[in-house]
Amino acid sequence: SVHVCTVMHQQKQVNEVVMISVLYHPEVSVDGPTAMDRGQLQQWTGVRRFEVPGTPFPLNFGEAATAQRVQVDLFAQEAQLLGVFLAKLCELDVDVLIGHNFMGYDLDVLLHRMREHRVPNW
Repeated sequence: SVHVCTVMHQQKQVNEVVMISVLYHPEVSVDGPTAMDRGQLQQWTGVRRFEVPGTPFPLNFGEAATAQRVQVDLFAQEAQLLGVFLAKLCELDVDVLIGHNFMGYDLDVLLHRMREHRVPNW
């Protein structure tokens, strides 16, 4: 499952990606049913700074995420976030992507932003 959060860049009038989160099952069986124990699901989340470049993340943001046992990677730029997201998809070797309104909005924004930043391997 993929979830994308965006913000509107006021000067450019485009939606920019500020967070991507992926929830996945690392051992799906292609030959039969896959056991769905909630403890087997894993998550990856990437967050980037927005608004004023160089603005720090909230104080103790990384530590708070770690305390919640959530893997959050922090990025300075949107292009870095998108590149690591693509690398993560390749690493996981996903066959199906799902998400709320993924086909109606998220995928379109991801593709436009990757093209804008000329993200390699897309």
